[in-house]
Amino acid sequence: MRHNKGFTLIELIVVIMIMAISTTVVVSSISSVYIRNMQQCAIEIDALLSRCRISAMSRAGNVYLELWQGTDGIYAAYCESGGGSGDIREEEKVGKSMLSIVWTDSGGTTHDLSAGSLYLAFDRGTGALLPLSRSFAMAGDTFSPLLNCTDISVTHGTSQRTVVLVPVTGKHYISAD
Repeated sequence: MRHNKGFTLIELIVVIMIMAISTTVVVSSISSVYIRNMQQCAIEIDALLSRCRISAMSRAGNVYLELWQGTDGIYAAYCESGGGSGDIREEEKVGKSMLSIVWTDSGGTTHDLSAGSLYLAFDRGTGALLPLSRSFAMAGDTFSPLLNCTDISVTHGTSQRTVVLVPVTGKHYISAD
């Protein structure tokens, strides 16, 4: 009776195949978590834009949305001011720190959210997106010429979800790029 001390070639191939399949499953699971986080962030921004637009058309006073990137994630604040009942500011975390956001103005310039806040507001009568200079002024900040925000892109690695804004109508939708 012989005692072999080793593996056969077939056993070695089977072990390598099992390890390759396991690695593929783990990597795709991690990737899907990141994509889900990115998608959820875009959905929450889109929902807050809808809320802000509806509120702007139905309330007195200024209603605007502020987006900024903190050290531990992406935040949004729904803000109402002036309506006679005091100011309302509701903040919430809309994205994790692994995500990044850039936004583009109608002049084609891309702005990184980590460099400063983005303020968006809608016209009370038409629901159209207000120019950035008026939106920033509501928050007590300034932005140069009469440009509009045309999109907000949430990215992680090479994946991206974009909230596309139509300034003339105030409509917005999520696009997977």
